[in-house]
Amino acid sequence: MILVTDISGSRLYVNNDLIERLECVPDTIVVLTTGHRILVRETAGHLARLIENHQRRIHGRYVRGAYRGNRVRRTVLRRTEG
Repeated sequence: MILVTDISGSRLYVNNDLIERLECVPDTIVVLTTGHRILVRETAGHLARLIENHQRRIHGRYVRGAYRGNRVRRTVLRRTEG
């Protein structure tokens, strides 16, 4: 889960597995797979980094992501043995 700040200043944890997309219109909106939309103070780029860091901690793999427009692309890199 990642910690975000909604537009009113309340801090809440969001399950990053439920994040469908991030919209930038001029504020950042987190759209969940459940259909809920959360207007947050963080930028989409900052949220993308939070999601990537969370994925690294959970999966124990190297995850590289790139923020492009209103989409976050993630690439999982496999560890090499040896």
